[in-house]
Amino acid sequence: MSLTIDRGIFPKLMKDFKAAAATGGRISAAEIKKTVTKGMNQIKAEYDGADSERGLAAARNALAKTVRAADKNWNLTGAAYREARELLGANMDGKAGKLADLEKKIRNAVRSVSFSPYGG
Repeated sequence: MSLTIDRGIFPKLMKDFKAAAATGGRISAAEIKKTVTKGMNQIKAEYDGADSERGLAAARNALAKTVRAADKNWNLTGAAYREARELLGANMDGKAGKLADLEKKIRNAVRSVSFSPYGG
């Protein structure tokens, strides 16, 4: 599956958030966890076996921006904010939390695959 980023967000995940908000006008912690985990799994799948980490930061930023946009459009519950901060870090920017841990793992995996002591 290819990651599609449009205007800095993941449109497919925004549709998931929109559907989640339709049930009560707000997005719950379970819906945040489900949708962000789906995005993280897409990022993981995209870079599985990759020999370059190019675009990884853009994917991280897009996932974080998608969550912030969903909050702006439909509002997160209090529990959803806590869940989002656990997944994306205190600033909800993806530079901390479980998303940052995933990014580090991917970067380390890509670097270990593409490293050659013989330069080639």
